[in-house]
Amino acid sequence: RDQKITQPLFAMICIGNSTLSRPSILNHIIDRYNDDFIGHVDGYIISVNDFNGRTTSDMPQLLGYAYLVYHLAEYKPVIVKRIDGFGEVLCAIGAVAFSSGLATSETYSSKDQEGDPKRKALRRVYVPEIFDYLNDEEAKKVGYLCHKESSPTGTHPEAHLVKTKHYFHNKLERAQKMQSLNQGQRIDFMLSEIAKGKKLAAEWTNKYAIPQKFIHARRWEDVLTRARLWKPSKQNDADLAKLLNELDQ
Repeated sequence: RDQKITQPLFAMICIGNSTLSRPSILNHIIDRYNDDFIGHVDGYIISVNDFNGRTTSDMPQLLGYAYLVYHLAEYKPVIVKRIDGFGEVLCAIGAVAFSSGLATSETYSSKDQEGDPKRKALRRVYVPEIFDYLNDEEAKKVGYLCHKESSPTGTHPEAHLVKTKHYFHNKLERAQKMQSLNQGQRIDFMLSEIAKGKKLAAEWTNKYAIPQKFIHARRWEDVLTRARLWKPSKQNDADLAKLLNELDQ
């Protein structure tokens, strides 16, 4: 304000993944920003250290992340920084956008800042239908083809550049489909996409003996199903604790 800067000001919220399963801290963050800073910022950017929506994150962390995004998004736009396919789930729940690496370094870890960054050979292909990857041999076995915008031939992605373009165009395509939907429709859309992905992954396992993929689908479905019942109103400190307790029963 003092310098007459007219660009939107977003608050950066950086937390560790263990915070996501601690209701009292999440509610403190939500109340602090929504009560004390709502008139001073135009939105929020959330970054969670060592969060992986597919493998390392348990259900309380997934649910806690969704809860945080949902309640901050009641008042201001929320952008999720450096996240895997779970970013699409969070966009269905309330986030306006998410960032990610191009088929590599999707998620953020402070440990990655140590040492010199080196680009590794990309020996896998992103498959949006299952929100995950197949290695090159698996992708060839099932006859998986790259996105039409990433290669004029439409063949199996081989080169690093083609694989990154393939990742980008598929992520962009799904985001554009969700853009015109309201929140309830987005949740239904994502549940439908996940259901189709589960079916495809099972077919590949049965037909091609591909190791089971998309094992994180049930957790994502559970988060979306629960989020559909949340109400856009001020929550008390017991709400998330109650949800997490239900998971243990």
